[in-house]
Parts: sequence; structure tokens; C-alpha cells
Amino acid sequence: AIEDMYADIQTEGLIAKNPHRRQEFVANILSRTRLADEEGEGLSVLDQLGAFRRLSSILEENFEKLYMEDYGRMWENLVIILSPPRQKRGTRGENGFKFTYSANEIVTVHIPI
Repeated sequence: AIEDMYADIQTEGLIAKNPHRRQEFVANILSRTRLADEEGEGLSVLDQLGAFRRLSSILEENFEKLYMEDYGRMWENLVIILSPPRQKRGTRGENGFKFTYSANEIVTVHIPI
């Protein structure tokens, strides 16, 4: 356990302080982003491009706030699924986001755009 601690200390900030590694880390997350349906029905190409760009900006600008380097394994196992906006049901507080966690430690986030 002490050896792991020293290894963590030696590599601390290795990604966060290097813009190229940071971009690669975010690109790796975006590479696992999928559309809810394979054909992209309900999402125009412009909507898809805008969503990817916004998501990229959010992850880049909030890298430290999201503890992306500290919780790297969780971020490396994250899968984002973009879906068309849901129809309003009238329930308060429901925004359409859905989070699932599978037994093989993969976190899936469904994001309506």
C-alpha cells in the first residue's frame, strides 16, 4: 500500500499539468460516446456536433473540478450515450439524465440533447 502511495505521489499532476495529455484523456472519453440509436434518428448532424463540442469544452474546462485525474479509472470506464430530448411529462425535477453502473465497473450516462 505504501508503494502505491509513493507511485501516486510521483505521478500526481502528470495529466492535469500537461495540455497534450489532458486533451488525449478527454478525447478518450469522447471516443466512447455513442448515440442512443445507431442511425442517429431524432438527432441532426448539427445537434450531434454541437453536443460533442459542448461536452468536450465542459470536460476540458472542469478537468480539476471533476477530479478527472484522481478518479481516472472511473472516467476511463465511463460510456456516454447521447439521446434525443425527452418529451416533457410534467414531473418536477426530472431532467432526462440517467446513470447506470454495471457489475464490470462501467458507468453509463444517458444525456438528452
